[in-house]
Amino acid sequence: EDAVFFTMLLSGSNADGPTMLETTRQLFNTTDGTKASANAAITPAAVAKGYEALRTRKGVGADGTYLALTPSILLTGPAKEFEAAQLLAPIQAAQASNVNPYVGKLQQVTAPHITGNAWYMLASPAEAPILMYGFLSGESGPRMRMDEPFGVQGIGYSVEEDFGCGATDWRGGFKNAGA
Repeated sequence: EDAVFFTMLLSGSNADGPTMLETTRQLFNTTDGTKASANAAITPAAVAKGYEALRTRKGVGADGTYLALTPSILLTGPAKEFEAAQLLAPIQAAQASNVNPYVGKLQQVTAPHITGNAWYMLASPAEAPILMYGFLSGESGPRMRMDEPFGVQGIGYSVEEDFGCGATDWRGGFKNAGA
């Protein structure tokens, strides 16, 4: 399931995700503001750009209502895990200008499928889901079938799983290709 999910998430050119039907653009792109225009390491200034992008997202409709999404997940690969941990570490600053505003605000998630320097900020899936997964007919995982054919000594087993995933909305995500 992990492999299928991350193959979908990292598909397309520059691993910017699948093409969305609504926009005919990849999930992460600079036109919709879901991808940073400049590659950057995980720094307070770069994360602030992600916050700004998610906070200023507008909803569907002509009125253009701001969604004011709150980033809750900082998703990285192993190459950026330490950098993300440093940003989110609770440190007592001696000066107000050195206070880390991101302590306790983002959950760090590291996935081995993400290679290189790319990192992602995602709104809470409860607030603005961008990805979805599911199983056939309400199954919650693999199902097993046992067969005892007449006249044959032994039992045959088959294990089947029908799993699917996809991108559902672009508004709750932000990607930086990293540096």
